[in-house]
Amino acid sequence: MKTINFILILLILVFSISCRLDNNIQETKIHFLDFKKSPTTNRPDLYNIYFNTNIKLDSALINSLIYCPLNKNINFTVENLRKSNNAISGFILENKKVNITEKTNTYIAEVAFKTSKNQGSETNFMEVKEIKKLLKNLTCVPCKIYKPFYLDSYKPYLSNPMCIPVKDILKVINE
Repeated sequence: MKTINFILILLILVFSISCRLDNNIQETKIHFLDFKKSPTTNRPDLYNIYFNTNIKLDSALINSLIYCPLNKNINFTVENLRKSNNAISGFILENKKVNITEKTNTYIAEVAFKTSKNQGSETNFMEVKEIKKLLKNLTCVPCKIYKPFYLDSYKPYLSNPMCIPVKDILKVINE
């Protein structure tokens, strides 16, 4: 019985300490370059966001998410992100998979417009009509690189925000 209590206390201690660990990832500034239909697929609901960063996205951040809530909250937090229902989101692709030669630290994120219900347990792709309605009162869609860590062992990472002009998005979805 004492061994079980000791192990239980030890596990609680380890988990509580690990939840406080900082991720030690340098703050990343991201800059929007372009928004286009995804050329790598026949799916009409996928798009590419082209952007560059002030640092190289190494193994700590590659395969991260890019997350863009469809609201006016530019400085959103991880908690806001978890509560957001409508967003542009997707994965940042590795450079070797997409053959970018324009600039160093230039990346592509393959994204879709998504809506979620029941705290994210149910996610659907949005129709163009629904997207236009949400973009109607916006001039900019804020985006950040988001990286959660396994078992929340480190604080989730969020980059500085970038802005995607709504006019650029509308031009592409109206094609």
